[in-house]
Amino acid sequence: MRLAPTISLTTLLILCACAPSPTSYFDAAALSGEKAMEHVRAQVAFGPRPPGSPASQKCREYIVQQLHSFGYEVEQDSFDADT
Repeated sequence: MRLAPTISLTTLLILCACAPSPTSYFDAAALSGEKAMEHVRAQVAFGPRPPGSPASQKCREYIVQQLHSFGYEVEQDSFDADT
């Protein structure tokens, strides 16, 4: 099923949105369902994101940009799945 990678990326982004940055201490005020929902809305706004599509690439760039804004370094691996 091709939905699984999208769900995994969305889950990762939501967790990072609620987590403290690696350079700060835990702040319970940083936990926000509203912030997490904003990330979900932004990703849904890209429309359908089948693998290899322009919308999928834009969503991937959005997630990487958001992770950078939280202070995380991102290393991307590319591969071709033979399914």
